[in-house]
Amino acid sequence: MNPNLGERLREAGIQYMDTVGNSWIHQPPLHVFVQGNRRPGRAVDAQAPTGKAMQKAGLKVVLQFLKTPDLVNEPYRTIADRAGAALGAVGDVIKDLQASGLVVQRPSSKDRQIADFGRLLDKWTEAYPLKLRRGLLLGRFVAEDRPWWQKIVPQNYGVLWGGEVATQQHTWYLTPRDVTIYTTKEHIPALAKAGRLRVPQRLQPDEPLVEIFERFWQPDEGEEGTGLVHPIIAYADLVATGEARNLEAADRLREEFIDPIAR
Repeated sequence: MNPNLGERLREAGIQYMDTVGNSWIHQPPLHVFVQGNRRPGRAVDAQAPTGKAMQKAGLKVVLQFLKTPDLVNEPYRTIADRAGAALGAVGDVIKDLQASGLVVQRPSSKDRQIADFGRLLDKWTEAYPLKLRRGLLLGRFVAEDRPWWQKIVPQNYGVLWGGEVATQQHTWYLTPRDVTIYTTKEHIPALAKAGRLRVPQRLQPDEPLVEIFERFWQPDEGEEGTGLVHPIIAYADLVATGEARNLEAADRLREEFIDPIAR
């Protein structure tokens, strides 16, 4: 019984005992709580989380699980193709998620399922800007015309709107100030020309920022048709800013478009 799974069982009020003595028994006046015992003869618990799910390659795989939870039960090859990840990385990610109690396997079958969608989303959202997105930055620009993006047809320039623009288009709740874009390098010159974007010498506090990131996934039909990233990516973009206006919009985006995925 690894500590993370034990914590989840205690929170749910489920008593347990394993073969090496880890236990939580609450039968007043008797209370037993033992944690930290490992299998004998092992220097390292094979079921301990490794953190690989929240590293660069793992984050790509986990994103696909969040977008399509049933994918976690597909063959590793199918998952690897969808995520654009190595086959070995998929196995490492699933083992890590199982050790963390975020993916469980039904006792009566080999079927896997996400045990806690909300917690997995929170962990991915926290790790994404630090472990993956930071290394995808292609450039920062400013625009002479604040609503420049409204004149751009994203499909014509091979871009997907993220962050504030995607959230505004999904919820009509937020007035975009900064623009987050996901695309590939070859599309930047045409986009910069059409949007009259320039590299700033020094960014002013009230100057709207345009950040362009390399797209790291294969867009689905919904993304290609709308020119908007999936709400999960837009949500993570907003949370990464830490700004109150964006956090409020992120909550609405999550409630309306992301939480229903797990239902």
